[in-house]
Amino acid sequence: MLAASLMVNHAFAQFTGTGYYRVQNQATERYITIIDNQARVSTVATDVDFGALQTLNKFENVVGNPGSIIYIRKEQGVANKYSLCSQGTDTKTITGELLNITRSSTNNQAWWAWGSRSGATIYLNDVIKYDYSTGLPTDTAQVASNAAASSTTRNWYILPVKSDVDNQYFGIKPEVKVGDKYYATMYAFFPFKPAVSGMKVYRIVATGKGMAASQEITGIVPISTPVLIECPSANYADNRIDIVDEQVAALTDNMLQGVWFCSHGSGHVNRKANNPTTMRVLGTTANGELAFVKAPASYLNYNAGVGYLPANKAYLTVDASMAAELKVVSLEDYQAGVHTVTMDNDNVDTGVYTLTGTRVRQRGEDIDGLVKGLYIVNGKKVIVK
Repeated sequence: MLAASLMVNHAFAQFTGTGYYRVQNQATERYITIIDNQARVSTVATDVDFGALQTLNKFENVVGNPGSIIYIRKEQGVANKYSLCSQGTDTKTITGELLNITRSSTNNQAWWAWGSRSGATIYLNDVIKYDYSTGLPTDTAQVASNAAASSTTRNWYILPVKSDVDNQYFGIKPEVKVGDKYYATMYAFFPFKPAVSGMKVYRIVATGKGMAASQEITGIVPISTPVLIECPSANYADNRIDIVDEQVAALTDNMLQGVWFCSHGSGHVNRKANNPTTMRVLGTTANGELAFVKAPASYLNYNAGVGYLPANKAYLTVDASMAAELKVVSLEDYQAGVHTVTMDNDNVDTGVYTLTGTRVRQRGEDIDGLVKGLYIVNGKKVIVK
């Protein structure tokens, strides 16, 4: 059984304090995911509405789910007090309380998460829930509170996220294939960098003339940055990233926006409706080229007949007059394309430009003395040798 193999992994995958983890229940083998940023605490009923926390069965359901990655942050100066952070929120914000994380009394490789207020102590536990038509455990459940101390539903394995460890890594699930490359967008509450060759991360820095200009992000991608990711494979095991506990400056020129949640649950409705007039999502053009396009029905998550953007994906907000398809191109090609199109207008000043858009000669001036390279001269590409 999976539980037996998990015990082997847990022998060396222990909770060591502040860092990025997945949290898995011993009894149900489900992983915690964050699907909302609101909850309710009732100390009178010794109950917590943990509907913001959903558990998912099977590693393949969480391997590329940013909501399954939890930053466990130690409260300075207070023993065993932590906040679980993910999806732009944390358990202190959700419940108003810090959590105690202490080792289970029934399994020395597992942990209890609990809190006390007004004399009431509440433990985080999973629910053993079955599909009565099949007799099998359901793939999803809601986290609950207050199981008996002897119940293994109170026990949680806290697993460090490591790109080189099977069943503990984070892998990107591609959405689109163009040629021999695969692409996805992601909006995640953690800094990261590619862990494999052939993977690149981009932001969108300009739109217009039927194009979306992409620029590669080198080094660490800052926390909470919506991005476009180029992957070498259709298999998420080949598209691993390194989640790093290192903060870098936020990007200021990224036009992509992101969605944290797509939750329709009672008391936990948190979602963003699609607007085909002003929103573009990752897809392909009619010619099969990578693009940001109006969302097809298959991309959206429907509830009561309304389509909502999926959680943890990036999108572009555009002017209502913008083209339905914005082909993704490099910044250099975008600038060259914009110049090529607009230079046909006699009212637009021409001249000599670099591919980054810097004018180096006025209209009518020749190109003598320019550094070797490719330029836009009066709207046309010219190589200076």
